[in-house]
Amino acid sequence: MTIFFLFFGLLLLFLVTIICIVRKIIKRKIGYINWSLIIVAIVTIVVSFIEIPVKNYSEAVYNKNRTVSTKTVVYKGKTLNLYSLENGQSIVIQYNNKNILIDVPSVLSQSNDKNNIFNVFATHDIKKIDMLILTSSAYKSANNILDVVGRYNIDNIQYADESIEKTNLDKEILEGVKAVNDVKKSSMLPKVMEEKQNLFDMEVENEKTEEGNTLTFKLPKNVKGCANLDSYDKNIHGNNIYDHKIKISYDSSGYISLKIISDISDKD
Repeated sequence: MTIFFLFFGLLLLFLVTIICIVRKIIKRKIGYINWSLIIVAIVTIVVSFIEIPVKNYSEAVYNKNRTVSTKTVVYKGKTLNLYSLENGQSIVIQYNNKNILIDVPSVLSQSNDKNNIFNVFATHDIKKIDMLILTSSAYKSANNILDVVGRYNIDNIQYADESIEKTNLDKEILEGVKAVNDVKKSSMLPKVMEEKQNLFDMEVENEKTEEGNTLTFKLPKNVKGCANLDSYDKNIHGNNIYDHKIKISYDSSGYISLKIISDISDKD
């Protein structure tokens, strides 16, 4: 519809301009109606240009024959990179030069495996984790969580599931973060996520649904996005990638909505 009004405005401006030229040639005044039509045409064109979304979003694509040896370019614009790691046990959202890690694997692949979480970080030049979000209180991931927190000096940790608070897992994470705080001269402590908040210019909703704990990230208009699967021979859209289900939508107004559903409480 926006394109229709754009062409309509251009056509109207062209026709009225021809009429005005003709009236000038025959030495007749350009009437108020003609001027009004010119203004209407110009306004229609300007509004149409403003409303046209720049659809610059690349659908999530996976090429099973590709190698992961090529490092990812560090993006400086509003670009979303999504990484699924260790059979979907972890998700990395890379946006606006920030890295958000969702969950830490309870079982790591071999250290020489290209899909090992630390190897994937190195491959994609991920040298820092700005925030760690945990969706499960399962103690089975404790050692790996502390390893990740220590390696990347993570002091910004949020619990998507409030039941994590005051558990043994919470106590160990708290001790790990305090050690990081001593290094970074920080005072941040783990906390429960709000139901709605803004994280690094993304609107984030945290809720429990029948499917599991659901995090919905809504990105600003006209962000370019790319999803990277390092371990899977299938498309990411609408599939249950083991521990997390990832849903990506992109509307006609230019907004990306990223939904991550976690239900790992009963998994080994």
